[in-house]
Amino acid sequence: MSDFDDIRPYHDTEVRGTLDQLVRDPSLTGFMASWLAPRLYAVMPPVMRWLVSAYLKRQLAGVSDIRGFQELVAKFVKKLVTEGTTDFHYEGFDQLRAGQAYLFVSNHQDIAGDSMLLDYALYLNGLDTVRIAIGDNLVQVPFATSIMRLNKGFFIKRSASGPRKAYAAMMQSSQFIRHSLEEGQSIWIAQREGRSKDGFDLTDPAIIKMFLLSWRKEPLRHALAALNILPLSISYEFDPCERIKAREQYLLATEGSYQKSSGEDLNSLVRGLSGQKGRVILRLGEPVTLDYVLSGMGAGEPSASREPSTSKEPSASGEPSASGEPSASNQEPSASGEPSASREPSASREPSASNQEPSASREPSASGEPSASGEPSASGEPSASNQEPSAEDIAAAIDRQIVSRIELFPINYWAVLQLHQEPWVSLHGQAQSELDRLDPNFQPPRHFADCPQEELPYLLGIYANPVVNRHNLIG
Repeated sequence: MSDFDDIRPYHDTEVRGTLDQLVRDPSLTGFMASWLAPRLYAVMPPVMRWLVSAYLKRQLAGVSDIRGFQELVAKFVKKLVTEGTTDFHYEGFDQLRAGQAYLFVSNHQDIAGDSMLLDYALYLNGLDTVRIAIGDNLVQVPFATSIMRLNKGFFIKRSASGPRKAYAAMMQSSQFIRHSLEEGQSIWIAQREGRSKDGFDLTDPAIIKMFLLSWRKEPLRHALAALNILPLSISYEFDPCERIKAREQYLLATEGSYQKSSGEDLNSLVRGLSGQKGRVILRLGEPVTLDYVLSGMGAGEPSASREPSTSKEPSASGEPSASGEPSASNQEPSASGEPSASREPSASREPSASNQEPSASREPSASGEPSASGEPSASGEPSASNQEPSAEDIAAAIDRQIVSRIELFPINYWAVLQLHQEPWVSLHGQAQSELDRLDPNFQPPRHFADCPQEELPYLLGIYANPVVNRHNLIG
């Protein structure tokens, strides 16, 4: 058993046996039948499962390796893009070199759609697809796990309990990423754990620390060059899972917790893949080198204030929430619909230096400084704060690229105009000008009128907050 057998994608030798198991799996055939023909499945489930199984056997008959499986997936993705988008556009892919490995770090709106669309853009450009980082807490259904591993997915162990196990899981992930890059295999990973539920796309410094663990004994300049981080902005005009996300935010704000229903992740995955997205735009940035990070230090907001702070619930009517106060516990999502302190990227999500990481001379320090060697950056230039760049500085450098390249559509500016409190009201003038420029006759989708009034501010926030995010980070 290798060091990565419990997290890695399948090898070619494992493909045929896995596919043979999947086509006979009643959980998979039943799920597909209920999705494709729900009325017929309700009447005659055994027959529909048999028909789906027979169909899958025919489709997969000649597949014997990962490339063959992904060729089949590409046909499926082409259909989804044709039926689920009004336009699919990508930029910057002409800069990529065949055979060169990249660590794509992107904003994360959809469980499977983001990496799927990146893979499709790479496929259209004649480039190899990526290994996809997936949280092991996601879609804990055996057939879904097998399909992800067939599609070059590998797992990040987020469910590890205890300091030592959590640190070991981080190290294993870091080492696998390094191993993959050194093999010439590109990686996709989201900028933070979980999908963006509220429109604030920010990179968690904990991700940066995890990247750097396996390069902890090397100069930061060399580590960043070897990682070859390439920020990717993914923009959907419409979010197929918007109502699910808005309700989750509402319940978190009003009840302090949200319990996912059985199969919710799987249903969200399917809805995200098959739902209407309108225009979709992928934009690649430039590699995050040490020089790039140093050039931006001191140019943006301090890491502690990277997210907007509001104390009142967003309101389409302009009225504050019933209490008008932020959450007293400071542990629940605030009534503003923005990430609370517990959801904001924080060094506290990493193992502490006291009992989970080795000494600062070998590991990222508690302050987030990624250099394990303790030496100054290879550039020999002091940063704006006379310190080596921290994980927060590297995360901010990624954010500047992602946020500046996200496409803001008419619906984003329209949503800002519907929210009559700060931080949105300060942006009304800009939003109106941009809306007039892009589409002066814009009409919102009809389903906005069907949204329960108590959830509407959170639905609007999903679209309005990217405007706030860009204003805060870019200006």
